[in-house]
Amino acid sequence: MVSIPFIINLGLQEVLGEGTSIQLNIAQTILQVFIIVILPVGLGMILKYKSPSFALKMEKPVKKASGIFFVIVLVAILIKERALLITNIQEAGLVTLTLNIITMSIGYI
Repeated sequence: MVSIPFIINLGLQEVLGEGTSIQLNIAQTILQVFIIVILPVGLGMILKYKSPSFALKMEKPVKKASGIFFVIVLVAILIKERALLITNIQEAGLVTLTLNIITMSIGYI
């Protein structure tokens, strides 16, 4: 949670160069990661510990809801960034696809 903003800032600096003025707001990024990842996972773990039967009963609806939420967010991002999408795919699509295939293959093996 804490290292992600630092890694992204380092990556931006390496890719874009030293003179680049793009900086990721570290505190804001940590808060976003906390709200999006840590808080829901933590609440789920507490709920499962306190009430395992309720957590088991809610597992299927929560999986469906999270899948629907993911699709909604993905579609919203695609709509918002549609102008950049084609350019970005042309610039980094093949490299990104190759990286994903290699890392998923390594994980599978």
